[in-house]
Amino acid sequence: MKSAFFGFGVTALSHIVLNNAIKSHPKWERTNFEGRRVSLRAGVVCGAASTLATAVSAAKYGKKGVAAALLTGVGAAAGYVDDMDQGRHDGATVAKGLRGHIGALKRGHVTTGMAKLLAIGGGGAICAFFAPRRTGVLGLVDYAASAATIAAGTNLVNLFDLRPLRARKIVGIMAAGALANPGVGGALAGSALAGSLCDANTDARRQTMLGDVGAGALGTQVSLALAYATPPNVRIVLAAVLVGANLVSEKVSFSQIIAANPVLNALDKLGRS
Repeated sequence: MKSAFFGFGVTALSHIVLNNAIKSHPKWERTNFEGRRVSLRAGVVCGAASTLATAVSAAKYGKKGVAAALLTGVGAAAGYVDDMDQGRHDGATVAKGLRGHIGALKRGHVTTGMAKLLAIGGGGAICAFFAPRRTGVLGLVDYAASAATIAAGTNLVNLFDLRPLRARKIVGIMAAGALANPGVGGALAGSALAGSLCDANTDARRQTMLGDVGAGALGTQVSLALAYATPPNVRIVLAAVLVGANLVSEKVSFSQIIAANPVLNALDKLGRS
């Protein structure tokens, strides 16, 4: 657990420093699902702190750390661009979901959401080279599973960022699967866990939100952690589950499923003010 404690501590310290340095800005204000005005400031701090902490880890974990730092930065930056654009691809129309982004692309419009998916998918494909894999044909399968885990996991965290604390809880659950890893996987899991806890109080009180910038940073971190920490056979199953969940989200609303289930609804609301 030493790696996890290292990642947790560096990220928590980065949050403390950047929380004092980054001031709120009017352009970060958004209207949440209840019609309340909330700020993306916590997401901006989270994205910056997670990137900084992963960059510090790079000095300890070599190429894997460098790749993770770059992808975390890409996830945060692409998320921020998408937050600022708010999904508009032609000045007015808002594209939602993978189907919406693909439809816009067919009409000649590249949405910031599509650009984000391509950036994270491409970066994830590069980072997947550093994940453990077998030799021969099985190695190709393991590589594909790693790339899918990173891309689908990152997007899934973003999909859950629709209610206070929901995405943070998902990150915590995912991080638990890699905390015991003694290498970079554990450090990334610890960092993602710290990022999900920092500023959670303002999220619970509906004052701030993660947005794509925060969810992008935490999503890439925790998905990389799972890709680096899980055995190949487990990773194949994990990739299938994550990709399947992304595809299901195109057909059904996770919010409706959660609201209809008493247990899931209680867990979803747990901790909210």
